[in-house]
Amino acid sequence: MNKLSSKTTKGFIRLIFHCGAKVKERKTNEPLISDPSGVLVWKAAYRVMMKFIDKNDIKAKEEKLKEVIKMWLKVI
Repeated sequence: MNKLSSKTTKGFIRLIFHCGAKVKERKTNEPLISDPSGVLVWKAAYRVMMKFIDKNDIKAKEEKLKEVIKMWLKVI
């Protein structure tokens, strides 16, 4: 297995999407973007993470990652 370099000992890399240090108040607690594929792990309605195990996992999720980035940039 071709592991990525990481300072954590958990064996994966987390890519976190958030809204900055000061979160604007929202009228709902619904997630900011939809995730029909289920690759996102929601930490709060305004903060989500994608988890990658190795380079092959990144490659496999590449298209979904591009979609998530585009959706996230539209809502922040």
